[in-house]
Amino acid sequence: MYRIAQENVHNAAKHAKAKQLVIGLARTDGQVILTVKDDGKGLRKDFDKSQGMGQKIMRHRAETIGATLDIRNHPKGGVIMTCTLPWAARAPLRRPSPKPVRRQRLSGELLA
Repeated sequence: MYRIAQENVHNAAKHAKAKQLVIGLARTDGQVILTVKDDGKGLRKDFDKSQGMGQKIMRHRAETIGATLDIRNHPKGGVIMTCTLPWAARAPLRRPSPKPVRRQRLSGELLA
């Protein structure tokens, strides 16, 4: 999700000439929701979701993690991007304990 936000911020600054961005991240109702709003030029009326490498990258990253991506003009101007990732309660990750070092004898020398 970080890389999706990063790409969106880059696109807003470069293409939409945005001066202000608001980034939000929330976890509610079993979902993690990332939003990025900008005050830029907005999307063209003939905007096609398949256009632009940045859009393709964001969509690919969202699909890879099982998220959905919605990009549209904001009613008050600019663009709003919403990335929604389903989230289930999970057990904390455990680090595996380190494996013991195996020592071997070669030519009478002990190697670690």
